[in-house]
Amino acid sequence: MDEYSYPVLLCEYLNNMDTDTVFVPETWRGGAACVMLSGGEDTEREYIDGSARIKVPFEIRLRCSHKSVRERLDAVDFFTAVNAYVRDNPVPLDGGEYGRVSPVGGTFKSAIYENGEEEYRAAYSFGYYRKAQ
Repeated sequence: MDEYSYPVLLCEYLNNMDTDTVFVPETWRGGAACVMLSGGEDTEREYIDGSARIKVPFEIRLRCSHKSVRERLDAVDFFTAVNAYVRDNPVPLDGGEYGRVSPVGGTFKSAIYENGEEEYRAAYSFGYYRKAQ
């Protein structure tokens, strides 16, 4: 797996959630949550046979309008649902292998834009075992 395939893989995985929100890799589209890598892949542990435990940090960003308190609460509820989903569902990989996504910290409002939209984000880590090549 290379660094360019991670956002696509994670979006495909997260789009299996029971939600109206669509996850897209590293771009903004109306009504979509954005998955952005927040660093490169990190080898957590490498074994003598060449296999390794890999971690990939990423963020999920969501924009919403500021028109009502309900929309702000929906953003928080959205991240709560994402956390529950990643806790209960491993990420299917090639060859019958699985990876795990885990939250790294909480949800926070990261920006307020001139048009009134607000951006919320939360950090996650995707971990998997890479077989020796």
